[in-house]
Amino acid sequence: MERSGTRPRTTSPSTRLRLPVLGPTEQLVALIQRPFPPSQEKFGEVITNELVEIFVNSVLTEDERESLATEAENLEHSNNEPSATDEKRNEKLDALILKQAETFGWRISLSEMVQGRFRVWEELPNGSERFEQFGKACARAVRIMQKKEPPPIDDPGLRRSKVVAVGELRLLLKNLRDEFSIARTTPTAAVILDRFSAIVTAEPDTFEYIHQNLDSWKKFLKDEYGSSSIKALAVGARSSRISPAGLFDTWLASSKGYATDSVRQQLSRMAKT
Repeated sequence: MERSGTRPRTTSPSTRLRLPVLGPTEQLVALIQRPFPPSQEKFGEVITNELVEIFVNSVLTEDERESLATEAENLEHSNNEPSATDEKRNEKLDALILKQAETFGWRISLSEMVQGRFRVWEELPNGSERFEQFGKACARAVRIMQKKEPPPIDDPGLRRSKVVAVGELRLLLKNLRDEFSIARTTPTAAVILDRFSAIVTAEPDTFEYIHQNLDSWKKFLKDEYGSSSIKALAVGARSSRISPAGLFDTWLASSKGYATDSVRQQLSRMAKT
């Protein structure tokens, strides 16, 4: 990754604009929990740490990882000029920064490592184009945030999240059904929603994934899932119940702005890779 002294050396004039095409990578926007750290310095450290994890574990090849003496050494500032291997690795880092900016937006610039790449871009013959790419990536992040454009669903972490969430939903729905099975009256959708939230809030470690996304779940169930469907979660006949996996797919599709079948197929493809 970037090595800099008092002033970073630029790459050669032949540096190409086209950066390496990266495969699916986990997204910062999903990895960094909210609320974000209160200080920009701490927030920047968190972003850098997560970027390094993604970069080293998902972007670099095994040979490239082995070429690093240690991750820490290559993040330290040094007076050594970058080698051809460094420059190739930096191009991959730039590609990762641009890819993550499409979903994380301008906040990625709080990372000192990203700022270091910005300083290098200023010296590149095609640096202005790279900044233009960054601006377009941030603009896309805003469109996604404002739900004017659906976000990508190629994050391999989504498949792992589904496995965790389905386990939590299975237990949560069982708790709801057990609780309301002894109720004297049929609960309203509002009552079921209150209990859904209360159970998760009371045991955040047991329902960690749902707790982290509880506002999204509450909005989905209240505004989009429908009263009769909510009742079926807790008091419906077995034949009318949606499976925990199906409920997760429906929630994810709603939050991402896709059709449920599209999300289900994408997650299924991830499971086969």
